[in-house]
Amino acid sequence: MSLLVVDSLSVAYGSRPVLHDISFSLDRGESLGLVGLSGSGKTQTALAILGLLPDDADVRGRVRFEETDLLEADTATLLRLRGQRIAMVFQDPSLALNPYLTIGQQLGAILKTHRLAPADAVRDRVIAALARVGLPDPGEQVDRYPHQLSGGMRQRTMIAAALLGEPDILIADEPTTALDVTVQAEILDLLDEIRGDTALLLITHDLGIVAGRCERMLVIDAGRVVETDRTAGLFKAPRMPLTRSLLADALTLSEEPPPPGDGDILLSADRLGVSYPVSRRRELVAVRDQSFAIREGETLAIVGESGSGKSSLARAVLGLVPPASGRVLFRDEPLPATLDARPLALKRDLSLVFQDPPGSLSPSMRVSDILAEPLRVHSPALGKAERRERVEAVAASVGLEPSLLDRYPHQLSGGQAQRVAVARAIVLKPKLLVCDEAVAALDGRTRRRILDLLQAVQAETGLAMLFITHDIAVAQSIAHRVAVMYLGRIVEIGATRDVFGRPRHPYTRALIDAVPLPDPLAPGGVATLSGELPSALEPPAGCAFQTRCPRVEERCRDVTPQLEPVGGSRVACLRAKELDLGRPGQGRAG
Repeated sequence: MSLLVVDSLSVAYGSRPVLHDISFSLDRGESLGLVGLSGSGKTQTALAILGLLPDDADVRGRVRFEETDLLEADTATLLRLRGQRIAMVFQDPSLALNPYLTIGQQLGAILKTHRLAPADAVRDRVIAALARVGLPDPGEQVDRYPHQLSGGMRQRTMIAAALLGEPDILIADEPTTALDVTVQAEILDLLDEIRGDTALLLITHDLGIVAGRCERMLVIDAGRVVETDRTAGLFKAPRMPLTRSLLADALTLSEEPPPPGDGDILLSADRLGVSYPVSRRRELVAVRDQSFAIREGETLAIVGESGSGKSSLARAVLGLVPPASGRVLFRDEPLPATLDARPLALKRDLSLVFQDPPGSLSPSMRVSDILAEPLRVHSPALGKAERRERVEAVAASVGLEPSLLDRYPHQLSGGQAQRVAVARAIVLKPKLLVCDEAVAALDGRTRRRILDLLQAVQAETGLAMLFITHDIAVAQSIAHRVAVMYLGRIVEIGATRDVFGRPRHPYTRALIDAVPLPDPLAPGGVATLSGELPSALEPPAGCAFQTRCPRVEERCRDVTPQLEPVGGSRVACLRAKELDLGRPGQGRAG
């Protein structure tokens, strides 16, 4: 008998149905991938199973866990089962973890609530759980608050909390969406290693993750199941148009990158440095004297793990943080260091898509007003009708339905909010667009549409883009050139086909290896790095990568490598000329 049986599960809010007769089963030890477009009902399904939907949700059908119908269970039964027999890893650990409690207090509360450990053993059990998920120095981390941990460390903490009760079912809702590919690979390996006979319901829009981690997959659209099968069979012979479309929209490392651009230099950074004070005598150096240039009509992607300095570099370019050293030039003219000192016309030419679109959209403004605001400021001569026409045109170009223009940000899905952010950034037709993880939260179809849109705008207007992403497949599909950053330094830079086709730096190779591929026969997603990115407050001596590099030599601990020409790229590695790290899928770093 199946461990979990979902039978004709339907959910509605008033007259608006969101789930229609969802049915599936989950066996002990099995991994089931639940996939679909943004807003298709994936998360609603998980929350319905756990009884976590709001009071105004009309829930019908059956959700049988062993002999218990969870939809009919009382609160006491649900509280007993949740966290112990059935656990959930939420999409955003920064929201799921209490900012006012230490990690130890939060995990300890789970043990105490479910009486899983005597009071004098709680702390030791928590530390052991953190060690089990690979959290470094668990004895110290147990007393830290969530904001003191990196994104990967917070996600490991969430998994440790979910596994404290050794649950029979683990529901993971987009557990790696916001993580770097290296951390993502580690987290997924971790789930495989420690899951044992626990059943896993993995909710994701990343078909590469499903291909490598799930025995079966279930595709839903608009709240309905459209197809389900074993993963290998469904990838090989999808029957439904939606499934074929999802597979077609999945980005792979076989995507042919654009050829290098040859326009005039639009923007350049000259030995740019960014620092943040942490005390009167100490500062965190986020970017260390880096130089690069972007040409008109060109896209430069900056890739690397969280903490590598990507966003700090972008903010310095835009004047959102003042450079600690160096300068930024726009058409050979030095830019004022801060945004307030820049003229209005220049602000129009430089635009940004923020990493957190819901947080960058005013909660008190409708979408139509959010998109119209830049036009009111920079094009005051436009009449109301013409402004509305421009707003509707840019909304349609990013795939926003007209009905969404009257909504507020909190009424949008994550993918819809991201599209609003992109539309706002391009409504003024800027000369340079900085995209900070602009497609990270989007499903494959929407991501492909946004990338195609940006490339079309670029072809039409000569738009230059600085594209910050942790997704190597995204970088390869849109960027003419790529800069790989590690701990505040560019370690490899060159044409996309050179950097990803024949990487020369071990870090670049490791990033490529960690990319999950949408192919059950060659799923990729191999974690070849160990340990966390070192603290920028105390960077290692010599090569910053030497503490994690699988090809480190003694000289790497003493000498700081500089960018030098190697092949078609410039590489900061003492061994770059002797190493040939192969093409994607060959010669794994190690």
